[in-house]
Amino acid sequence: MKMRNYITAAPTFHHRPISTSKEDNIGCDTRVLSALERSLENILEVTGFAHLLRYTVSLPEGPSTESNKLFRQGQMEVIRLCQRRRLQPNYVAVKSQESQNHYDVVLFLDGRTDKKQDDKIVERADQIFKRKAELHGADATQCSVQGVQIPETNILLYDKADIDNAFHEGSKLAQVEYNPTGRTLFASPKK
Repeated sequence: MKMRNYITAAPTFHHRPISTSKEDNIGCDTRVLSALERSLENILEVTGFAHLLRYTVSLPEGPSTESNKLFRQGQMEVIRLCQRRRLQPNYVAVKSQESQNHYDVVLFLDGRTDKKQDDKIVERADQIFKRKAELHGADATQCSVQGVQIPETNILLYDKADIDNAFHEGSKLAQVEYNPTGRTLFASPKK
């Protein structure tokens, strides 16, 4: 049975720039790109002005299935936190190929957020994931959530350059070597 090829080396995906490099043998997983595109379109449809926040989640060592369960529970609590703040969250997260307990997350929020709010969300996410790790009997000191510094992250619905920059930044989650071992994708549900 032939496996489908979900990797693209093209510099664009649906006319939006993505982060690929033929020289370094790096492509992008089109399933992740599709989830990013859907999440970005969802938030822009609702608010017209979005904000991009990236962070990484490192969980304690343990069975892969347990880390997925822990991640899902923690991420849903982060989403509820953002919903309580009326930030219209949409996210895409990818489990790292290198480490079984490392996740990269892009969170699209209502554009009224700022850097100070980003820091609070990342800090609160760190507390949430540590608490979830403790509840699962894991060592919470091995758990961390770190914000990823990125340039301009505000996206206006009518500004193609903003949308393209945000999509390019988000596409870094989709980066893989041309022969990936397999990835786990998590995303906001379709609306």
